[in-house]
Amino acid sequence: MLRRAVRVLAAVALGAFLCLAPGAGCPGRVEKGALAPGFSLGATGGRTVSLADYRGKKFVILYFFGSASEAADALEARQFRDDYPELSRKEAEVIGVAAEPVAALDQFARRESLPFPLASDPDGAAARAYGVAVHGGRSVRATFVMDKEGVVRYVNYRVMLATQLVELNQVLNTLLGEEVKRRNR
Repeated sequence: MLRRAVRVLAAVALGAFLCLAPGAGCPGRVEKGALAPGFSLGATGGRTVSLADYRGKKFVILYFFGSASEAADALEARQFRDDYPELSRKEAEVIGVAAEPVAALDQFARRESLPFPLASDPDGAAARAYGVAVHGGRSVRATFVMDKEGVVRYVNYRVMLATQLVELNQVLNTLLGEEVKRRNR
């Protein structure tokens, strides 16, 4: 069991290393300015989550994580939970995506009191569409922000939990500022 866990962690770390430089081992990477790949996934609360549902309504913070059973992934979810009121005030919705079954994500969402949906990507198709490496049935941590038109405005394939929410709030502030400027023209 321990050996398998070490092998999975090594594969995830190797995948993250291989994907550090654009185009190096991760074909299909999503770039800023591109139209975000659409998806429709089963999610917590018995619903289906689609990127198209938010078009014209909200900014979307889409984050991929490896497993609801990993401490770092729980920490990341709690950080989003704790900052969710501020993110909501900035007209953003958070969607977490993992390769786990919806039932496991439902348990995780209840345990952590998450106010945002977690979506199940069991075959890794959504992760691959975003250029997120998948190893051993787990995606490498990555975060994206889409504007209200579905255009990718932020891409992070090397997530640092200590700074992620500061960066995301800065991106949202910029997007809100751009929206105000457009309205005032």
